[in-house]
Amino acid sequence: MIFASVSSILGLLHVAFGASTRLPKALSRSTAPPPQPEFACTNDYDWIGDEYNRENCQAALQRLYNIDVARYGGLEYEFLPPGAENQSANPPMQTPRRYTVGQCTLAIVMMTFFPSGALPGEDPSGQYSYRDTEVTSFEALWLAAARVEVNCLVKRTLSHMVGWAPAGPSHSIGVFIWGTSSYQNRRVPPSIPPGHLAILEPSNTTSSLHAQNQPDAQLNKAHLTATWLDEPPSTRVSDVAN
Repeated sequence: MIFASVSSILGLLHVAFGASTRLPKALSRSTAPPPQPEFACTNDYDWIGDEYNRENCQAALQRLYNIDVARYGGLEYEFLPPGAENQSANPPMQTPRRYTVGQCTLAIVMMTFFPSGALPGEDPSGQYSYRDTEVTSFEALWLAAARVEVNCLVKRTLSHMVGWAPAGPSHSIGVFIWGTSSYQNRRVPPSIPPGHLAILEPSNTTSSLHAQNQPDAQLNKAHLTATWLDEPPSTRVSDVAN
């Protein structure tokens, strides 16, 4: 039986197809980023903080449903981090967004906020590539949060687990469930104050709006003017913070 070395096979391909011909994908080195987990659980102190309450975490997920899923459903919005500009025709929704109940917070954060490979379940040496914005719906975000609830909060009750899950077509946004007092929750930039609604309108000036009790919150670096209102039209944004 004759065994051909890889180098000899490549040499034959070089002769047969020419020097400028690309090798078949099966023989070329993969440059694709490592796959993201569908969800990941952790009981790391930086994620849980000083206190853990599973019922609070499940209530935070219900709060997301009651406030934004019930209102916006499957309508698709473009979720933006502070400083990003709208890149699609979809109405914008600013992030981060928080839904807090007692000792637990559900946060919606763009993946570009986190260093590549730093999250539980990711390959620490992996080079993940994310978009600055993500077009998705609150319903899809809620379903991602439900994966964390079932697999981390319910199935692993005795382990005091929290966790996260990616969402959106490009997985460029994530849903995170962690302790309200945790380091991870504190390091994420402030959200728009609870119970407030804002219309985002194009403007040549940055917003002069500042959140009460959050003087350093930079709510609108994307050259948008925020106007507080009481009833949300289709392009209005509601954010929930602590």
